[in-house]
Amino acid sequence: MHLQLEALTKRYPGAAAPALAGVSLAVVPGEILCLAGASGSGKTTLLRLVAGLETLTSGRLVLAGQTLADATTWVPPEERGIGLVPQDYALFPHLTVARNIAFGLHHSSRAERAERVAAMLALLRLEELAGRYPHELSGGQCQRVALARALAPQPRLLLLDEAFSSLDQRLRRGLVDELRGLLRRTGTTTLCITHDATDALALGDRLAILDHGRLCQVGTPPELYRHPAVVPVAAFFGDLNLLPATATPGLVESPFGPFARPAWLNGHRSLWLAVRPHQVQLADPGHGTAASIVDRRFLGPVQEVTVAVGAERCRLHLPTAHSARVGDTLYLAVHAEHAHLFPREP
Repeated sequence: MHLQLEALTKRYPGAAAPALAGVSLAVVPGEILCLAGASGSGKTTLLRLVAGLETLTSGRLVLAGQTLADATTWVPPEERGIGLVPQDYALFPHLTVARNIAFGLHHSSRAERAERVAAMLALLRLEELAGRYPHELSGGQCQRVALARALAPQPRLLLLDEAFSSLDQRLRRGLVDELRGLLRRTGTTTLCITHDATDALALGDRLAILDHGRLCQVGTPPELYRHPAVVPVAAFFGDLNLLPATATPGLVESPFGPFARPAWLNGHRSLWLAVRPHQVQLADPGHGTAASIVDRRFLGPVQEVTVAVGAERCRLHLPTAHSARVGDTLYLAVHAEHAHLFPREP
């Protein structure tokens, strides 16, 4: 493994709970791993621990076989061989693009610096901007300069901290695709921090989801999207209906009818049925659950309809041409492959 996190724990003085609690994770060489989760999940704390900007409470951090931090060891940030692209890019306003890129190359000779800067300018398509200052650049250009500066010293690991959060949606998708191709060409092992599911799905070889300082699940984007292990993982990927369900000896009873009882349920009786709005389907009256429309919203490609299913509320997506009106009755069904069941907290 290239990067190993072994039971990392970080507790801030006076905090009621640790910011990170026993997180273990491994990143293989050349892999892009997206560390994701909602605000306050601990992902930024983990990035700062890896970068050396915070000290561990306990655990061990190893990069390329070198222990960077444990109970007796702490390697300073500048000696870790790690490149960091911060959320605000942190470009030096008084330096040109070329000099920003050269900033981390002070141990190289003048000729080596010039050669490396030229290579980074070409790689990130920044040649025409070499003499400009940060205030003369667009957000996307600043992002590429920050990336070039981080890659110039050929780091053992690249850290991206919400690298696309300040960009508009149209620009960021193109840059995510561009960045993925660049990291593939350079073979750079990357840990990317994001709260955006679209960015995580588009960029990561694997995703690791954090919730309240704990690691929930690690896997490929399709694995986590299709087979979430816990509610926070399912909820990370967008709108989610959570409906109460009950396990019986042979089935799971839900507002959308019975489902087969999974073997893992064991003694759990109170459950959540989690289903995404686009996975709630219209059905014929004899094959679906009756639901009354209580609200609808136009969302462009679809209309989002809120229905009452017994005492519960559920959202679903319908084509914009559908003539649904408040007060109408729909008949709905959820296919078993789209129904995720989780134990409900007492």
